[in-house]
Amino acid sequence: MIGTVGQDPGLIEKDDYKISTFSLATNKYNAKTQENITTWHNCVCFNKTADIVNRYVKKGSRLFVVGTPKHSKYKLDGETTQRTKTEVIINTIRLLDKKPKDEGSAYTTTASSTRDNSKTPF
Repeated sequence: MIGTVGQDPGLIEKDDYKISTFSLATNKYNAKTQENITTWHNCVCFNKTADIVNRYVKKGSRLFVVGTPKHSKYKLDGETTQRTKTEVIINTIRLLDKKPKDEGSAYTTTASSTRDNSKTPF
């Protein structure tokens, strides 16, 4: 997917792993109605990729991401209606914005990580 980040990423550190979360907006043009349709995706990444996201990604950043959708069902307290939550577990990310001038050679444009399921909470 290629999209625009909707908010600054959040970072959670637990034991020896890191989790970063952010929302990504993608647009699709509907020629019939001549409108852009925006879809929001909840994205989650781990460890090395989470570090890079936390360091370089901000609200408004343009990203190319590759990941796997994960669907979860839950109920809120006091409700009988079951809700569904969909997250994209990011495997690869590429920053599409121009390289910041003050970052020098430390700026990394691509990150890939393999998730070790034994170290993540889900």
